[in-house]
Amino acid sequence: ELAMPYIAVYSATKAYMSTFSKALDTEMRAEGADVKVECMLFGDIDTPVHRMKQSLMVVGADHAAKCLLDRAGSFSVWGSEPVGSPYWFHEFLWWACKVQPWWMLRAGFIKSLTEIKNKGKQH
Repeated sequence: ELAMPYIAVYSATKAYMSTFSKALDTEMRAEGADVKVECMLFGDIDTPVHRMKQSLMVVGADHAAKCLLDRAGSFSVWGSEPVGSPYWFHEFLWWACKVQPWWMLRAGFIKSLTEIKNKGKQH
């Protein structure tokens, strides 16, 4: 649901998964099915294919998997939406993105992703 420049297709697929999960969860509830649908979103993850320096913002793949398994089934409690991040700091970042005005969020995306794009051109 975050429209990021230079990775528009990636952004769109994340938004699709979020919206699809909400719709399917609602459908299951409407049908009286005892099925819980959750969409767990992560920020940056250090993997063998996508190497990144691990930090508070970049979690390792093993830790991400543990977070996912620990939080499975715990989303959409108390009527909240069935979408979120199982890693606490990514959940905080998601919240911070949602409470900002769109123009401010867009300006931050443009600045940070343009810098990353331009760094790639220098190498």
